[in-house]
Amino acid sequence: MQVTAAVPECSPASVVEATENADSIAKTLDSKLRLLESVLKSEVKTARVNSSSDDNAKLLLRNASKNYDRAVLLIESDCRNDADEVINQGLVAARQAFSMVTNQQRLEERSRQNYQLLRNRISSFRKAIDRIATEKNISSERVLDLENLNGLIRNADSAIDNGDFIRASASLSDAARIVEAALIVVRANETLFHEKKFESLEDAYQDEMETNRSYMRLLGKILAVQPEKNQKRKLIQNLMKQNQDSVSQSMAKMSTGDMEKALQLLEVGTQKLIKALRYFGLAL
Repeated sequence: MQVTAAVPECSPASVVEATENADSIAKTLDSKLRLLESVLKSEVKTARVNSSSDDNAKLLLRNASKNYDRAVLLIESDCRNDADEVINQGLVAARQAFSMVTNQQRLEERSRQNYQLLRNRISSFRKAIDRIATEKNISSERVLDLENLNGLIRNADSAIDNGDFIRASASLSDAARIVEAALIVVRANETLFHEKKFESLEDAYQDEMETNRSYMRLLGKILAVQPEKNQKRKLIQNLMKQNQDSVSQSMAKMSTGDMEKALQLLEVGTQKLIKALRYFGLAL
């Protein structure tokens, strides 16, 4: 390595120490200096640091190299105690740099493994949704917003390819929540879709009420598996509360015999629940 630094001055303690056990001290310093040189010449490890995005690790490695150069000058000036301290600092800096990059690589490896596990889970859930939907003679597209879902997966795949693990995890987690909610819906023995004609407003009202209750039960099941800090949770709960208000108003109108207005209010409430379910990517 090329040495360009100015010749250093020894500390008083270093000069004194240099006069005692000179041969032993020289051999120890030479061994430690060769060790530092060997560490810095480790092509695999240094390349790993220099090709990483960790600026702190790169700085530590540069400092370790500077310590080597300074140690050479200190030894040439018989500043052996100072040289020993500088070599120790260089070894520590180099090892820290290598460790930082290794830990980052392990973290990235683990992130990729977790990503693939979640990707596989989404794939398994989609297959289950298709199977159950076929058994119930409905299209899976009626419970799954495929455009939204596929967009989230594409965004996640693009992020993971660019090493953006945070964005990848966020997008794929949203996609996972969509398929989990859809699976709950197709598995549930609830009224999901109906295109019926009724002989009276009373019959239509009873059917709408059953649909409303079905959606409320589904939302309860979906919220039960959603994380507490899901930012959509409060919005969903607010929509459920609006539905309950509409149902109360509807029942009040029904008690006065105004079935037409009662049905309208109940349908307003049901639409709130449909909106809530769509927040989970369900194509209702």
